[in-house]
Amino acid sequence: MRLAIIDMGTNTFNLIVGELQEDSLRVVYQNRIFVKIGKDGISKGLITDDAIERMMKTLIELKKDAARFNVSDITATATSAMRSAKNGQELVEKIYNELGITVTTIDGEEEARLIYTGVKTALNLSKTPSLILDIGGGSVEFILADNVDILWKKSFEIGAQRLYDKFHNDDPISVNSISHLNAYLEDVLDEVSDQVLALKPKTIIGCAGTFSTIKTIHCLQEGTLDKISIPDYPMSIGSYLAIHEEIISKNLEERIAIPGMLEERADMIVVASCIVSYLLENFAFDKIRITTAALKDGLLWEKLNEVE
Repeated sequence: MRLAIIDMGTNTFNLIVGELQEDSLRVVYQNRIFVKIGKDGISKGLITDDAIERMMKTLIELKKDAARFNVSDITATATSAMRSAKNGQELVEKIYNELGITVTTIDGEEEARLIYTGVKTALNLSKTPSLILDIGGGSVEFILADNVDILWKKSFEIGAQRLYDKFHNDDPISVNSISHLNAYLEDVLDEVSDQVLALKPKTIIGCAGTFSTIKTIHCLQEGTLDKISIPDYPMSIGSYLAIHEEIISKNLEERIAIPGMLEERADMIVVASCIVSYLLENFAFDKIRITTAALKDGLLWEKLNEVE
């Protein structure tokens, strides 16, 4: 049995088509399209007309992609941008009426749970806790977990598009803006701080998005392009922070010129990386593991097992 999932994120829409093979997930096809449905509207609590147009065109394209792999039944989820938008439910109805795709808008707790499930399909987790971190355009999920279960999880509406609108007023971003951003994170993430200090994770597991771009940049710098596609990419704290410093010191045009930088990520990657930098500077993490697995993989795994 083959199924398709569309993860309608704030920044990107991800299609994954897969099937079960000997009790493991076999991915047949994936496609990621930058839609940025939060652009110009997320801080106002709506999806703009331009974003709606991009969204509908993208869903048509992804539906055609799924059909090429003989999948017509698509499970679609929407996250932060849609759940916080005044016109979110209206758009769910529009998508069903015009495209026949049923979209379920999930809350942050469910999003975090599915991210953990997705990470477990790709990585062997440790017996000791790790901090799984998924930085989206609208929200950021923090999951403290081991190889058995989730120990604590929470979603915060502090995604890269929201932080970009709030703090990225200069380019390159100013030292003053970073200072204000760090103070904001300290205030908002006090519960994360308490849990990290209590459970003492030593590893950050970074999911997709910003982390995948950082991985590509690092592989190009190290001459290890053969490792770009591995599902569990290790990275030292020092290597991460070196790339972070390069990113925050450059303007948009200069960031786009960094080998491995995706032009579509070059704007919001600054504030997204500042979240990681904040965690690394304030807590005793030893290493980073980067994976492409996230919500889409978790949802596909669960849906396939329901069918079985």
